[in-house]
Amino acid sequence: MEEHTNIVGMMFRCKADAALSITHADDGSRKVTGYTPAELVDTGLITLPDLIHPDDRDYARSAIQAGLSEKRTFVVHTRLQVKDRTKTEGILIGTGIFNGPLALTGLEGYIIRILSSPPSGQESGLLSPEVYLELLSHTDELIALLSPEGHILYVTPSVNRIMGYDQGAVTGLLFTQVLVSQEQKRFEELKNQVLSGGGSSERFLVSLPDGQIRPVLIRLFKPGGLNGFIVRAILIDEQAEETRNKESRFHDIFSRIPVPAIVTKSSDLQIAHMNQAASTYASVHAADGSAGTDIRDTHLISLDVIDQIREGLGIAEQVEVSDSISGREPVRVIGREIQSGDDNLIIWTLIPDYRERVDVQESEE
Repeated sequence: MEEHTNIVGMMFRCKADAALSITHADDGSRKVTGYTPAELVDTGLITLPDLIHPDDRDYARSAIQAGLSEKRTFVVHTRLQVKDRTKTEGILIGTGIFNGPLALTGLEGYIIRILSSPPSGQESGLLSPEVYLELLSHTDELIALLSPEGHILYVTPSVNRIMGYDQGAVTGLLFTQVLVSQEQKRFEELKNQVLSGGGSSERFLVSLPDGQIRPVLIRLFKPGGLNGFIVRAILIDEQAEETRNKESRFHDIFSRIPVPAIVTKSSDLQIAHMNQAASTYASVHAADGSAGTDIRDTHLISLDVIDQIREGLGIAEQVEVSDSISGREPVRVIGREIQSGDDNLIIWTLIPDYRERVDVQESEE
């Protein structure tokens, strides 16, 4: 890559849903897309495909799907759809997040915006080592390039902030030398696992220069076009990790509830989550129930019932009201207010009202 070539990068994570909804974007999004992280994440209006030029979206989806199916890093050279609609070239590089062999829970990676075009000549569509190095210099995360034998060829400067090592002090060492001795064999096993197409994410204990031992989450990649490995290491905050585990368990349970359930913000009633049953219910009744939509605009619940429940939640933790919209079976709507982090949320549960249904049938008879 020529010296005058200028690129900016951002990290992203998104759900493994049909829309590829963005759940995290770092501050680099301002330079890459023109959008703030809040515009990409909190509003729920912009998804990962929305950041790709419309003519390139089918190609990008195919490339991403191929990478997920083969459990490898995907690399997509594409035009970007930025906020001011200027003509922009970019690179999307990422991987799937798997909780198990078949449990794809999301995607994560980087979007690179090329501010001046690099020389052409990469007909394979794969990134060169030089481009990878340029990419890695734009992140605050600890990312290292390893030789096939496991020597550290390059590590981001953040190794000092995350592990306490100077960048130059660890370059050339085997990566296993920063792990506690009991973990070194397991890391070699992870390398072999990655080469055979297995999982690439595990926790390891790192020995810091001051003698402390800290847990880190390591994701290991074997990208095409690169003779070696990429290590991405995240220092684990045990307390925050337990909080995330609780939230993960909540979402797992929530998604499996067999009756329609919708989570909205208390303040503006924007939909934050819908379980599968609610998505099916919304689809049957031709309602727009996507994330970021005001639940009042979906017409899944009567407006007066929504008002009754919100008013009742001012004095009670849970409110239950019967609802019947023309052309639909009667339901009992249960609203319960919960706290999640700094957000006040409402869970709306729709349960068939068999009592109301019997009254209607007797009236018709």
